[in-house]
Amino acid sequence: MIEEDVWLSLQDELIPVCRFCSEVFCNTHTSYFKIKDFTQYLIDQTDVRHSTMREYVIRLRRLDDILLAKNHPAETFSPAGVQQRLSEYLPEKEHMLYHSALRKYDQYLSWQRLY
Repeated sequence: MIEEDVWLSLQDELIPVCRFCSEVFCNTHTSYFKIKDFTQYLIDQTDVRHSTMREYVIRLRRLDDILLAKNHPAETFSPAGVQQRLSEYLPEKEHMLYHSALRKYDQYLSWQRLY
């Protein structure tokens, strides 16, 4: 057990790390994807392992960055059928990894429409 005064002094030296994406600051403000809601869906509604969840989140964050870099208009971004619409933006080397994350995101969107 750690004493409270020691704990309080240590807090200034600690850096928070997101358990899903291992980023120092968990940036939940993506422009195209609802990462926070998506991860909550994965936790509550699926049996996805945390390592797989982490990969999905990483892929969607990177894809969000790619879309921003290519100036994809946010107002034309439609969540329906996101996997088919974004194929042209996916990096060739990791095409299948992105597709699996987008497929799961499509499942989340379908679930969200029902509830």
